[in-house]
Amino acid sequence: MSQVTLGSLPDYARQVLAMAESAAASYSVTRDVRLPRLDMAVHLTPGPFADAIDRGLVPAGGDRQASGVCRILIAHPGIGNIAAPAKWGEAQFAPHAFASRLADAGLRGCYFHDLDFWQVYDPKRRVGAQLMRSADGFPPWEPGAPLRAFLHWDYAARGMRLAHAGTLGIGGKGILLAGAGGAGKSGTVVAGLLNGLDSVGDDYVLIDRTDEG
Repeated sequence: MSQVTLGSLPDYARQVLAMAESAAASYSVTRDVRLPRLDMAVHLTPGPFADAIDRGLVPAGGDRQASGVCRILIAHPGIGNIAAPAKWGEAQFAPHAFASRLADAGLRGCYFHDLDFWQVYDPKRRVGAQLMRSADGFPPWEPGAPLRAFLHWDYAARGMRLAHAGTLGIGGKGILLAGAGGAGKSGTVVAGLLNGLDSVGDDYVLIDRTDEG
């Protein structure tokens, strides 16, 4: 399939997942990522994206209460029978309509048209695929927070949220500092730490409301 429209989107998303999974024997690297309340197995080949995962996803310690394993396959032509990613075939790309169409089919996904970069996730099976033109065919922001979209989708399916925020606290109580990029969240957290406050995280913070008293 060379072009995808809203009508054909769910079928193409399932095709991407099936294609990525069918090449399971061709991924030479597996990264086992241990995050708070999430274990993730990432299957890929050596290269810049594997390096980004090593730098960007730091294993969590302590009691993480993980439940099952989420599997992500990083695919591109040259791995098994992986075909080149399709292009968006409509005159305009509307992110909300794109997300809604996939949600109606029980899937999650996103697409970056400049690179024909696809990310598709099945929250019920907890399997996702990232399809790129090449091993380094990802957007420039992706290495800063690799697999961020998959983390959002998996946490959300289990009632949690990964917030773009910072935190500050004292005496067991704290605040969540949310805001757009460049608003000063990280600078405020650093200033708070330098003045005796505590923090449980900055940039991306996991919120789980199921432990409310």
